[in-house]
Amino acid sequence: MVFRSRRCLTEAYPCAARLILVFGGRSVDCIRDLLVNELIVRFALGGVAVSLFSALAEIFKPKSFSGILGAAPAVALVSLGLTFEQRGNSVVRDHGLGMICGGVGFLAYACACVFTTSNQRLPVWVGAAVCWAFWFLVAAAAWLTVKPS
Repeated sequence: MVFRSRRCLTEAYPCAARLILVFGGRSVDCIRDLLVNELIVRFALGGVAVSLFSALAEIFKPKSFSGILGAAPAVALVSLGLTFEQRGNSVVRDHGLGMICGGVGFLAYACACVFTTSNQRLPVWVGAAVCWAFWFLVAAAAWLTVKPS
């Protein structure tokens, strides 16, 4: 992320505003360290969450659920938690609504995949394109229905 001004940086990272005040504007190295530390926390929390969800998913059958449960919910929860800590609940609400709309679109995509793969005469690339278009249309319609004003 490239910031064109100090104002953009402080809007994206409120804690950077405190650093700029504390260090009298000479906080470029401190802000860089802060961003690196934030990335380390994101990677660590994401890794722990993915591991816990994968371990939980190993309990259920079939075992292929561990991949599905290990990735999306874990990363989404960590992302929402860190966003809440940094930006507050109104931003998290918007992100959560977007995730729900994307999930509804993904469910529609999965249903469309069932129908397109059962048709033997349909080329794979056409079926894939139809499914992706269906996902986009359903997710966009859901977002336009619930988008914040």
